[in-house]
Amino acid sequence: MNINVSGVSQNYYQQDDKSRKNSLGKNEFLNLLITQLKYQDPLRPMEDKEFIAQMAQFSSLEQIQNLSSVMEKGQRELISEIKSLGEIFSTNKDYEQIVNEIRKLNNDLAYDNMYLTSKIEELIEEIRSLKDESLKDNVISL
Repeated sequence: MNINVSGVSQNYYQQDDKSRKNSLGKNEFLNLLITQLKYQDPLRPMEDKEFIAQMAQFSSLEQIQNLSSVMEKGQRELISEIKSLGEIFSTNKDYEQIVNEIRKLNNDLAYDNMYLTSKIEELIEEIRSLKDESLKDNVISL
């Protein structure tokens, strides 16, 4: 069972870099607002509604950026976990053997959820001992 996600993660981060270059960030928004305030007509200052709307936009932008950074962090962690799982299952062929043995011992009924609470070597040894006992008792023929 090989899981390869390197192409997926590389494409995601390349697209993300392109979209960041074309987007208006927090600093650019503040610079625009300061420039607008600096060059406004002193006889006709900015209306309150317009200023409040721009501050609301700035607040929304900041919250969206915070949410985006949290989502990116979670996605990076998820991708690294998927990569590490892929490495574990691609280098450890005993996992498939455990699943096949469990299916045989349970009359080809596999469980949807398996929780490994021990080392794989210990589980393999336990399955082998169960298999040997069942063969001695003629309970299950493999």
